[in-house]
Amino acid sequence: MENFRNNALMTRLFFFCSVRFILLATACPAGAAPIYDNGPPDKKNGFEMTHWIQADDFTLGVGARLEKGKFWSFEGTGSFQGLVIWKIYSNSESNAPGTLLHSGASGILTRVATGFNLFGYAEFVTTFEITPISLPAGVYWFALHNGPLTNNGEEGRVYWATSSNIGSRPSQSLPAPFTDPWFSNAVPPGSPAELAFQLDGVFGPSITAFVFNNGVPRISLTTTAGQNYRVEYRNNLGDASWTPVVGAENISGTGNVLEVSDPDSSARNLTHRFYRARLCPCQDVEGPSLVGFVFDDIPRISFTTIAGQIYRVEYKTDLQNASWTPLPGAETVSGTGDTIQISDNAPNIRALSRRFYRAILLQF
Repeated sequence: MENFRNNALMTRLFFFCSVRFILLATACPAGAAPIYDNGPPDKKNGFEMTHWIQADDFTLGVGARLEKGKFWSFEGTGSFQGLVIWKIYSNSESNAPGTLLHSGASGILTRVATGFNLFGYAEFVTTFEITPISLPAGVYWFALHNGPLTNNGEEGRVYWATSSNIGSRPSQSLPAPFTDPWFSNAVPPGSPAELAFQLDGVFGPSITAFVFNNGVPRISLTTTAGQNYRVEYRNNLGDASWTPVVGAENISGTGNVLEVSDPDSSARNLTHRFYRARLCPCQDVEGPSLVGFVFDDIPRISFTTIAGQIYRVEYKTDLQNASWTPLPGAETVSGTGDTIQISDNAPNIRALSRRFYRAILLQF
């Protein structure tokens, strides 16, 4: 095993027309498609992700909504815990994971054995759901851990596979008990240390043109068929909230560029007005994280909340089903700022062999 290492939102597009209007585009939920690919596995090496949290950087040229993650690994039999802890960090001044921005635990995943083995360790590709999060353009770090953080043994035997991609920032390792500092996986310096992963989601709309015609602002934006959009404005960037443009609260995307007009007659008398286009529904706050599950008499699901936000708990009995079903009694749950526990009171619950749950954010 000497070849394995046990070590260590807003996309802005500005148009200045008569020095009056400034436009911005920003991303929110939509259907998942590849938004970042760090390359396939090189079939040569891997970095242990049980005693360690492993992280690699990724760059978004425009704002995007993350919804799924995929990674390749080499594993000993029975070593994978059936749960992935994922984290998104900012990029620090030293080009290492900085501030923790988002995190979650995902047991909603699909695993496929590729048939390749390295030193007796089978290769798998794992795809899992990420609590949808919106990120502006920038550099970030994507981190993974095998199982709950309490699962931190020295011999985890699950290795995040390396990639042939040549990146500017080598991947990093954080050992249990998972406090700083991070360690570069490029030892000696310059050795391959990129990790094989892909992130799926949706890119935000782009504002492609602005026309101030006969006193009416007209904003053009790119759209994707099947997605909904909103154009909003505010007159001062210091304002706490944005206001939907009348008639542009919920626009159906066509796959083509759409033009939206601001009918507010007072706009022509302003020195400036700021616009942005968004995919909707729009999420500006972190989604809930499932933090506990108890099955005593009935299933009880606990998740984090933010005061003033609205949540829903959903379920399905087969991960192959296309849709989720709202849990009766938990269709709309008001956040308190604390963890909330929801019970599944279905009369036949004990007769089921399995049921999958998720908590989602409804009010943004």
